[in-house]
Amino acid sequence: MMWIIAHFQLKRIALKIFVILFFSGIWELERFHLRAQEAAPHLPAATTSSYSMKDLTILFQDKNYVEFFSHAKDIRPSERNKDWKSMVIQSATDWTTQQKNLLAMDPKNFDTLRDIAEWKELLESESFSAVWREWLLKIFAESVKENFSWDLMQKTLKSVQSEWNKERGDKISFGQDLAKLYQSLFDLKEMQKEEMSSKMSEILFPHKNQNELILALLNPAMKSAISQDLCSQDHIYLLLIELLHPLAKNTLEKQGLGSKVEEFDVQISSFMNRNCWISVREKLLGLFFDGNTDDRRRIYPLLLLDRSLEKDKMDAIFIFYLLDGGDEKPQVAWSYGKLKALSLDEKSRERVMSYVIIRNFLIDEFVSKVSAQRSSFLWMSFHRYFPEYPQYYFKTCSSYLKGEKKFPAGNPTAHCKELILKTEKMSSSAISRKLIEDIKKKFLPL
Repeated sequence: MMWIIAHFQLKRIALKIFVILFFSGIWELERFHLRAQEAAPHLPAATTSSYSMKDLTILFQDKNYVEFFSHAKDIRPSERNKDWKSMVIQSATDWTTQQKNLLAMDPKNFDTLRDIAEWKELLESESFSAVWREWLLKIFAESVKENFSWDLMQKTLKSVQSEWNKERGDKISFGQDLAKLYQSLFDLKEMQKEEMSSKMSEILFPHKNQNELILALLNPAMKSAISQDLCSQDHIYLLLIELLHPLAKNTLEKQGLGSKVEEFDVQISSFMNRNCWISVREKLLGLFFDGNTDDRRRIYPLLLLDRSLEKDKMDAIFIFYLLDGGDEKPQVAWSYGKLKALSLDEKSRERVMSYVIIRNFLIDEFVSKVSAQRSSFLWMSFHRYFPEYPQYYFKTCSSYLKGEKKFPAGNPTAHCKELILKTEKMSSSAISRKLIEDIKKKFLPL
């Protein structure tokens, strides 16, 4: 009897276990189904019946884009002919244009178009690429506004990155437009916008700072036929200098020109063509010969490494470096060598002086930048190898002190007093004793 009771109890336990497992299985199946729906593309679920080419043609003519793309791939791969491909490209292009022109974006349609933008047929279409990029840029611009959505921005940027990595379309214009939009974020000071800018950098070009990211976007343009005009724009020029200066400085610190110049040429050519560099160089030269000591100190490394620069400009750059009190050993050695070489070439000295006389202020910063001993030695070297400069310097100083000439910007020879005293101590000088005494009387009256 006990055995029969135990048998029935075991059967009841087994039945309970079966019921639990059965309903657990149904629950897991339902959960799997829900996860599958979430992971599915954003296209509406297709019906069980397949559409024919005739059905798709009707949808194409009716501009029923949602249903068209829900069933476009009902056609077997072997039957996707030119007509089918043409309808896909035209429908995607027209639908994107329609969405782009709407005042308010439809997020659902955007998600659908993000999916179909990766279809093989559309990856190969220049017409779709152009309008798709225009819409992405519009969404990007709208996302920057006060009511931006980071989720939308992230989706847009991932599509932008996908487009950027594709070898198709007009990347020159795309990069320029994207760089302008990205640059607009830097003018926004709010912490939230700065955080968004940082996140954007991570998505588009990981491990690049803001300047590097913009230059990466402009890279196709800076290697194209429009590079010279582009690189002459002030904001682009300043970005390039920010990037080029440390490269040039590091190259020069390795000591020696020669192969180091070639190394710098390779670095430059990786992100701009020769026309772009020429445009940048012209602006650098203008600032170099008209600017102040701080301007020139930033420019020296860049110009010293340009082998194609005319000889008279390069001679002037080396001479200005000494007068500015440059203290990097390799550059000082090269510049001093150039000063000695000019002692044998009067014509070259005249050409260097042509860059001196156009300045409002003569360069004499070495007096305050280097030691007294070194500045005395340097000034004596100018008297010996390049006498035209001390002569012109003191004549200008005398004209200023006597009021013989107007100098609207003020005293053009800031260290005239110190240099006249150094000159007086020299055993030989091309400066007349009378000129020395005249200047001394003005500075040191009896």
